[in-house]
Amino acid sequence: MLANSKNQRIYDVRFNWCDIPKLTVITAVVVTGAASSFAAEPTKLDFTKVSLKDPAGKAHSLADLQEKSAVLFFLGTECPVANGYLPTMKQFAEKSGTLGVRVVGVHSDPSVDAKAAKLHQEEYSLPFPVLIDADQRLASMVGAERMGQVVMVREGKIRYRGRIDDRYSDTGKRREQASQHDLQDAVDAVMIGKEVATPETKAFGCPLPKLKSNSDNR
Repeated sequence: MLANSKNQRIYDVRFNWCDIPKLTVITAVVVTGAASSFAAEPTKLDFTKVSLKDPAGKAHSLADLQEKSAVLFFLGTECPVANGYLPTMKQFAEKSGTLGVRVVGVHSDPSVDAKAAKLHQEEYSLPFPVLIDADQRLASMVGAERMGQVVMVREGKIRYRGRIDDRYSDTGKRREQASQHDLQDAVDAVMIGKEVATPETKAFGCPLPKLKSNSDNR
């Protein structure tokens, strides 16, 4: 666990759980609202002016997303759902890399600074790059709302957005094994030139905190 867990937060507001012991496995989740439908041909986004820093402070341009493929995985240092999927995403990153699809971890929680992101990356030995999106510019751009959510981008267009698989249900129960592998199915379809059967699914995980407006700070 992270060294600095003194003021650990519980994001699962739906069940209003609190004071969960540090090593307790939380299986309750929060579900997004009804997923919006994708257009037949997704709009091409402009990533050329998007640049995010990694925990070491190095800036990384996302301009290559205009031509290449990537899966954006929205992280959470204390989100049990997002952290629970890290082993799956580590394996996925190794496999997808051979297909020319890279995985990029994204911290869009404004409270996660470079130090916390670095500790989290080291604790879980993440093999893929991790970027900090404190102003939620990237999250807003691709429509990400939750930690544990994934977005596949190919040639500047969103091809899939939602859950990784069906391990979590809207009742808060966690299956031992997933029966549907939504992200993998989407990537497999896109990389052979097929349409994704279900380009958007309900995402399960901790909601990204809303940014405070200027009026909130007065």
